[in-house]
Amino acid sequence: MTPSGLRSLLPVIVLAAAPLPLRSATTTPLPPASLSTAARYEDFKARFITPRGRVVDTGNDYISHSEGQGYGMLFATAFNDRATFELLWKWTREQLQIRDTDKLLAWRWVPTPYGGFVDDKNNATDGDLLVAWALHCADRRWQVPAFRAASRALLDDMERYLVASQPLPLPARSSRLALLPGRAGFVSAEGITLNLSYYVWPALADFAAADTRPAGQSPWRQLIEDGLTLLSLSRFGPRSLPANWILLDTGPAPRPAPGHPAAFGYDAVRIPLYLAWYQPRHPALAPVVGYWSTPDWRRHPVNEIALDQASPPPAATTGAAPSAPDAHPASPGLIALVNATGRLRLGRTWDPVTLPTTAVEDDYYSACLDLLSRLALAANAARRLTPAELYDTP
Repeated sequence: MTPSGLRSLLPVIVLAAAPLPLRSATTTPLPPASLSTAARYEDFKARFITPRGRVVDTGNDYISHSEGQGYGMLFATAFNDRATFELLWKWTREQLQIRDTDKLLAWRWVPTPYGGFVDDKNNATDGDLLVAWALHCADRRWQVPAFRAASRALLDDMERYLVASQPLPLPARSSRLALLPGRAGFVSAEGITLNLSYYVWPALADFAAADTRPAGQSPWRQLIEDGLTLLSLSRFGPRSLPANWILLDTGPAPRPAPGHPAAFGYDAVRIPLYLAWYQPRHPALAPVVGYWSTPDWRRHPVNEIALDQASPPPAATTGAAPSAPDAHPASPGLIALVNATGRLRLGRTWDPVTLPTTAVEDDYYSACLDLLSRLALAANAARRLTPAELYDTP
């Protein structure tokens, strides 16, 4: 989500495993997957979206950011809620699309007693990507040329400023691409810092499918291929898990980025979900699903594990403080994500993880993980529909 790394994540690849076919442009939309899913969207609106169209991050001092606006717009599109989509996009356009030299979004907006302001104009690539995808899907659903043009403008500047051609530690190729987490601050003499959870695979696949340029002129397919290869090299510790942030330097492979916790954490949990959404049988999912299947984790689900740990840290018991800083019980949204990823990877024989007795408050991010998990399940059950094609009614 953020250039400083509040949250993030993503998986591995073996290029021999061919991508799933992209969805047809003529697929028929489906009805809502379930009333409970629609009700959860209505609850999300009521708790996290203001009347002006600002998505509030209740777990992060009530700020707003491009990630939240992107998720909100994506959910509104999936549930055919154009009025809410318009509000969200208006607020995003007026408050975050304010940079002088490009159409990228300022990533963070801070509320004050008399309004609010952007306190960091740097962009966060996952937010730009999510908003561009939501606009793309909204145009597909509602046939609004202005949405298509806005998505295109974002994608053009992402391609111009965020797609880096660098000597990455990948198999020999004439050109290798990486998706920078932001326009400023991630390329230095030390190397390139990346956040693999910013690679939203189904969005990149949609952009690749919609790009009418010759294959060699479009970066989106190559970003997918190089990103998945990079993910396959970014497996650390006894569990072979991806890190929240990685550094590409002159070494033979990525390593956990200095200055960030060496952990598979609340940032990175989106990596397996995005990968399962794109390729539910991809072998890169195996280590993460295996970790989430261990008796220790299933007895005490937690949000984060240090990469050098073989088992999760001891979880807090009811009414007690966590036994370690990273021992917070897993949020309801993470439980939903774990269940969705397991079901997508292993089929319906997956034994669902139940909420721990120390269930924590379902804040903005947890609610996003829950809704994203439901969209991924619905999309794959419907042969990879986009959010624009999932639901006919809110």
